[in-house]
Amino acid sequence: MRSPINEDIAPREVTSEICPSLHCRSAWETSVGRFVEFELVGDAEYWHTVLGDDSRRNERMLVDFSGRDLTREEIRNAVDTLFLNRDWT
Repeated sequence: MRSPINEDIAPREVTSEICPSLHCRSAWETSVGRFVEFELVGDAEYWHTVLGDDSRRNERMLVDFSGRDLTREEIRNAVDTLFLNRDWT
């Protein structure tokens, strides 16, 4: 999760705190949401369904916006990070 591309969202690893209850591979707390990587696509899909509009998902990776009051630009930054290798054209 650490790279020059996402330094501005201040990622902090929280895997040991989050993953035991979510059964995930890794978790990162950032200024724009919590990024969680799951072992299985089905687990990411399940949590995306539970969280609804408070999350976005890309395959096994999910960003959780729960409990945050984010601006449109912050949400866009989170989505751009989640879909880092996606060409939207």
